[in-house]
Amino acid sequence: MVFFNHATRQMTAKIVYYGPGLCGKTTNLNAIYGQTSQQARGEMVSLNTETDRTLFFDLLPLEVGIVGGFKAKLQLYTVPGQVFYNSTRKLVLKGVDGIVFVADSQMPMLDANKESYQNLEENLRELGVNIREIPMIFQWNKRDLKNVLPVEQLEAELNQHRLPSFQSVASDGTGVFETLRGITRLSLAHIKAHHFPETTPEPAPMAPPPPRPTPSPVPLALHDLPSMDALMDEAGAEPSAPASIPAPTVHLPSLPAGAPPKVATPKVPLTKMPSLKPAKAQAPAVAKPAALPKPKVASPKTALGALLNNVHPPAAINGHTDHSSPTIRLELPLDFQDSHLELVVQARHGGRVVAEKALEKVDPSSSIRLNLEWTRSEA
Repeated sequence: MVFFNHATRQMTAKIVYYGPGLCGKTTNLNAIYGQTSQQARGEMVSLNTETDRTLFFDLLPLEVGIVGGFKAKLQLYTVPGQVFYNSTRKLVLKGVDGIVFVADSQMPMLDANKESYQNLEENLRELGVNIREIPMIFQWNKRDLKNVLPVEQLEAELNQHRLPSFQSVASDGTGVFETLRGITRLSLAHIKAHHFPETTPEPAPMAPPPPRPTPSPVPLALHDLPSMDALMDEAGAEPSAPASIPAPTVHLPSLPAGAPPKVATPKVPLTKMPSLKPAKAQAPAVAKPAALPKPKVASPKTALGALLNNVHPPAAINGHTDHSSPTIRLELPLDFQDSHLELVVQARHGGRVVAEKALEKVDPSSSIRLNLEWTRSEA
């Protein structure tokens, strides 16, 4: 399965070289590594035994260009050819985007090629992948040896689906890059078709039919026009002279001989034109609001004066004034509250207060009675 890195706009495809042991899988990667520039490839990782047998896999990353706006990168893997490493083969096949089946062209290796191809089908089936749905090509390797099978026999025995195939000698690099280009082209086309589907352009609207040509008018010659006699014959009438129109008669009044006619000149009275000075705009009169009456608030001095005016001298009893028990009577207004009313009586001598008495009325229903007694005491 191709891996996309949207942050770096890079995608990585996985290509696996599959085949029997010692068929030339690792030799293909060595040839590619040796003939590729350092800018286009990475470091090759290989795990081999003492007899140069691949134990795990070989990895060779390659950069192949831009696909769908992403920088494409290929990772080339090989699998161990020994049968007892089948679990490793299955692990390497997981997420594969393209397969190169490398077949050994020697006659004794035909059965090993068939067994490896069947193992490839079984491993893909266990991974839930149909071998017909994966881009795949065949490479007939070791074509430089003498005891090799004909290519037609290899095609009939292994390539029953007529997939692309290439002949190679991986030891000297012959056919190696042709094989790589073939699987790269198939894998990238498969990725583009499944991950970058091209939108089908909408059909262009049909052009309206061209307008029918309008026949050009045929010019008429003078001899094509009918004669006057022919027109009159068709109408059944004879041509007649045009009717004369009588001129109107104008009667003018008689004037004496030699007198020029008088022309009356109308008199137009002259009137004085009105002045066109613009009138001054007057602001509308705004009615002043009526002054509200101010509430009358009785000051303390006014209330005290009213109380003093209501002080009456001692009342007369039976026509005689009782000077022994003088009484001071106060008449208060109706709205005046007499609760907590305090009455102060002072005796002054020469402007100096010599005696003072204060009476307080707490309850409005009660009354205050004042008796004055004059006594002398020795100073």
